[in-house]
Order: sequence, then C-alpha cells, then structure tokens
Amino acid sequence: MTLEYYTKLQQLEFNSKELLSEGQIVVLSTFLASIIQEFVQGSQIFVTAETTRGLLEFIRFHAQFTLGEMISAMQLMEILLHKSRDVENVDSITADNVGTALVCVCIITQKFLRDKPCQNSWWAKTFKMKLQTLNESEMIILNIIDWKLQISEWSYIHFASRVWKNYQIILNCTN
Repeated sequence: MTLEYYTKLQQLEFNSKELLSEGQIVVLSTFLASIIQEFVQGSQIFVTAETTRGLLEFIRFHAQFTLGEMISAMQLMEILLHKSRDVENVDSITADNVGTALVCVCIITQKFLRDKPCQNSWWAKTFKMKLQTLNESEMIILNIIDWKLQISEWSYIHFASRVWKNYQIILNCTN
C-alpha cells in the first residue's frame, strides 16, 4: 500500500461524518452499480452508474446521508447480496426488488448509526413506496443477514479501500 493510498484512506475515514460530495457520489455510484450488476441477474439493464448516482444524490439530499453512512450501507448491501445468493429461498434479491432492497438497506443503516433516524413512513412517502411493502422488505432483509449489523473498523476500512481502489482504476482509465 503506497503512502498516498494510505493517506487517502485516512482522509476517507476522517471525512466519514461529512455529507457526500459530488465526486464521492460518482465513485460510490460506480462501485455500487458494479456490485449490484455482479450479483443480481438482469439488473444491468437499469442499474447503471448514472441511475445509481441519481439515487445516491436523492438520498444525500433528502436523508442527509454522510460518507460513512453510505459506505456502511453499501457494505451492508454487498453482505445482503452475498447472503441472498447463498440462500436458496424466495426471499432473494432480484432485478425486480433490488431498488426496494437498496432503500431498505439505507433505512437499516440509518437506524443503526443514528440516534434519530427517519421513520419508515418518511422513507415510504419520500420514495413513493407502500409503507407495508417497506416494512415487510426491511424484516426480510434483516432475516437474510441474520440481524448482524455490526461492521468492524477493519472490515469498514477494507471495504472503503476497495471503493478507493476502484476509483484509482477509473482515474487510470480516463488519463
């Protein structure tokens, strides 16, 4: 790991309590879209870096998500996608429900990390979703991940380093 890379990771951790910047949204949306496309068959048609970017901008604006919250939500989404693929049941993540799953992961993350999270009714109204669907989806997701929400600092830094590494690859391809 280079000194510059390590410094960027430290800065990422330091900035984790700040609202997402435009540049961070670009990096995070590209990474999140690639995770979803890898795990959810048929999602490549509508889950792109651009559509994901729009969602992240919407969440930043309405829910005031910080960098740390978004990285945690993305890591939880990846865990959910892994477990969903491993579990042979009807409650798996598909192209039809991946958007709802992502909103629910943001809800769960916010409830876990904030003292005063937004209520599910607020999320349902903001995203124009049925409250019952949101509540049921949240419970299904919590069951799939076995209610394990704790992410170690090492795991968080490792995940964030993967995001940053992806950003470095993007920069190298555009230069």
